[in-house]
Amino acid sequence: MSREDDIKKLISTHNKRLQELEQKKASYGISADPSIPIEIKDIEAETQILRIELELLRGNFDDTELRKISFFLLGRGTLQGDMVEDKVQYLTRAVAEGSKIETLTEYIREFRPTISPDSLEVRPTISPDNLKITSPQKSPTQIEFVNRVSEIQYITNPLCPPYLLMSAPGGYGKTKLLETLKFQFEQQGWLCISIKLNRKNTYSLQELTRIILREITDEISERQTIETPAQCGSAIATQILGRLGRDKSNCILLIDEAETLGVDIAKQLLDGIIPTLNNGLKVSASFETFRMIIAGRYIADWQRITHEIRPDLIPLGPFTFPVVQESVRCYAEKEEIIINAETRRGIASHLMYLTGGHPGCIARILKRYEPGVTADLFLLGEGGDNHYETVIRPVIEEIRNGIPRQLRKTFDTLSVVRYFNPRLLQYFAKTGLIVWSKSEHELSDQLTQTYLVTREKGFLQDGVIRRMLAIRLRRTNPKRFIRICEEAVAFYEESLQNPKVIRPDVIAVELLFQTLQLLSLEASGRKQKMFTRLSDILEMLTNVHDFDDIKQVFFDFLNKDWEFQFNFNYLLRDGTYDHEHPFTEFKQKIEDFR
Repeated sequence: MSREDDIKKLISTHNKRLQELEQKKASYGISADPSIPIEIKDIEAETQILRIELELLRGNFDDTELRKISFFLLGRGTLQGDMVEDKVQYLTRAVAEGSKIETLTEYIREFRPTISPDSLEVRPTISPDNLKITSPQKSPTQIEFVNRVSEIQYITNPLCPPYLLMSAPGGYGKTKLLETLKFQFEQQGWLCISIKLNRKNTYSLQELTRIILREITDEISERQTIETPAQCGSAIATQILGRLGRDKSNCILLIDEAETLGVDIAKQLLDGIIPTLNNGLKVSASFETFRMIIAGRYIADWQRITHEIRPDLIPLGPFTFPVVQESVRCYAEKEEIIINAETRRGIASHLMYLTGGHPGCIARILKRYEPGVTADLFLLGEGGDNHYETVIRPVIEEIRNGIPRQLRKTFDTLSVVRYFNPRLLQYFAKTGLIVWSKSEHELSDQLTQTYLVTREKGFLQDGVIRRMLAIRLRRTNPKRFIRICEEAVAFYEESLQNPKVIRPDVIAVELLFQTLQLLSLEASGRKQKMFTRLSDILEMLTNVHDFDDIKQVFFDFLNKDWEFQFNFNYLLRDGTYDHEHPFTEFKQKIEDFR
């Protein structure tokens, strides 16, 4: 008999004994033997440990993961036993002895989201009225996105800057990321003060301070003086010091939905409360580090309003295809929906193209899936139109409303291109695609000041909202979308003809991307036309530039461009989406050229 079978048998035996004891306790009332509640408590504790052990086994935690859990919870990375079953049993018992079983439960739920929280319940409960057994209701399925790994690694690194702003439109996973970070910091022994504001409310400095204080302690004096930012920071520091001690020397403040504070309160928070708070903590010998993460919609420009501290910015972008595909798999497993690999791949690819990788839209649409429905029927044609109108379009409009009014149409136009510079802005202004009376450099500055546009590789880029705006334009005004693509092609072709142009490899890839977008609106012959276009661009690179010198750079840049690869394989697919083809043949043609 396996260890799993042993545990199931033990749990069943314990549950039967619990029911007997509960019935005795209910029958005798206050006359019940005092040993009964003691035995009930012991059996409940033992049953919980067994259930946790069972879920660890079911979660297929490998040796490395088990040692990591042991390190976090027990302070040591070694486990007794040769087999995984032995190590799981040892770990569960050791954690229980250290009174950290609830923390272990949270770990399992966090890192194995497919495990239902209900399976970790101690036992069925007995109604005091009729002693009938009732089962806990199943909680609504939460879609877990297996992403933000790089952000989590960066933020939890001891060398990470202490003050961070996390800026993104709605639905990009800020709240989930903060919850994950809170869990990880708590595992490392940090005091975590986490608040989530209500976007429908407005907050004064004093109200914000009291919300933070209530997360630290229940004993708050309403007569406490918190009129100035310095007094607010000092009051918070005093309460935190009361919580710090031998087991906790680090503190992190997490604020979600912070955009509701407005610029004035945000400035007082960053210039007044936080510096005073940090200085107030330094008086304690047990204090080591204070950190802050503020998350909100379009709060990136808060970097400029503070003079006392300089928070670093973490912009959250859309998801990549592999992340969406894995999320579809996890969701199907969690809901116990049987979807074969081909259908999962089809659903993930359609979702990626339909939403541009927007996490919130993907989650909402995925919850609509009915078992047995094909990916095409679910997400193409009328199905796709319905999802766009009811889920995607409202999100896009909300995103557009977050862009400064005078720049919205400019962002709409620039959403079609991925890499641009002042010269392209000037070119688009001359063609009438962009309405701008000042210099292209001033427009460039205006765009970067929104923090949606960044400078990278010598170009300006918008990696946050571009795809959503492009989806809107492609659907609502396809003629304008085509015109922008055609003008972009003309600009990049002219640029590539210049032997002194900077980064011809980037320009060549963007030229291919614009060609792909144009072909996406054609009914047939896409693949052949795309391969022909590649030959033309390679000839262009050879005639104007030393292709032997830039061939590898061009190839490497294209090979790392996941967005181009996804769109290439999706738009030129023959049947169900294939994550490797026909891009593999495309790369081979580049390798074989000359």
